Amino acid sequence: MNQNRIGWIDTAKGLGLLLVFVAHIKPPYIATWIYTFAMPLFFFLSGLVFSLHPFKTFFKKKFQRLVIPYFVLGLGIYAFFACIYAYEKRGPGDYWQMFVNLIEQKAFWTIWFLAALFLAELILWLELRICRNRPILTLIPSLILVTGILLFYRGGGSTLPWCFDVACVAQFFILLGYIFKTELSSISLPKKYKWPCAFGFLFVNVIAGYFCIRVSGAQLDMAIGLYGNEILTFISAIAGIGFIIIVCQSFSNRFLRYLGRNTMVFFAWHSRIIIVACGLIFGALDLFMDNTLQSQLLYFLCTITIILAVLYPTTELIKKTPYKHLFGL
Repeated sequence: MNQNRIGWIDTAKGLGLLLVFVAHIKPPYIATWIYTFAMPLFFFLSGLVFSLHPFKTFFKKKFQRLVIPYFVLGLGIYAFFACIYAYEKRGPGDYWQMFVNLIEQKAFWTIWFLAALFLAELILWLELRICRNRPILTLIPSLILVTGILLFYRGGGSTLPWCFDVACVAQFFILLGYIFKTELSSISLPKKYKWPCAFGFLFVNVIAGYFCIRVSGAQLDMAIGLYGNEILTFISAIAGIGFIIIVCQSFSNRFLRYLGRNTMVFFAWHSRIIIVACGLIFGALDLFMDNTLQSQLLYFLCTITIILAVLYPTTELIKKTPYKHLFGL
């Protein structure tokens, strides 16, 4: 893939990350829309850079890139909550349970994504090997696995250790990204069709997402195995991914590219550290406590500003150390 293509992938990752910030702040309606495609988008983008190396090389690379940062970033969150627990004078059992949850990882904190991505890429590697690196053929075992997990959820199943169940669905979206890279990367829409196609994807995304919630009463939340009406959910997610791809191929933004190249610290710590801290501080100061539109808007703007103001210098500081790889940077 050429440098221009890598550039739009970084832009898409950055935009996706920014949308995740917004979703976790939970503005009404907008957060619901973002949830329809945000996590599938990140798995899809992982597929765009997926390579089928020999297993030893592949495993080592993914372990260093995902598992080590999982524990380093997770221990940072653990230390933050340990301070809160100390202030609240909690007992040793609470600290131990938090540690067990970190090790077991059943949709625990935002870093569940790293555990699910690690296992999903291992699963996809195996599927592609079995299918002799024929991505289209690999859709068969991929869809069988997705169907099995969705039936598992329908039967009352819940999140498995290290989000193995989530990984079994995530590998499908990674495969779609890999197919896009290997089979469709040479296809380019004429400029006059790009924005009509983008808004067509957006229309399908919104309509399918809306009817999914109306029909099932649930929105997509991969971390806890919540899919609502599965067919409408997947249609909405894929259409949302298509919308973001076309948008990010059509313009370049330095800020979004920066976020896309430096996602780890922002992704891991924005929700379980910065947003939690903002909630505690705003609550103590009695700020933004009412439900007026003005109050919600000010809360949103202040929280986004604090996320960027804290995590940008934190990321830059870590990047200047010899330990940046431990943080996935």
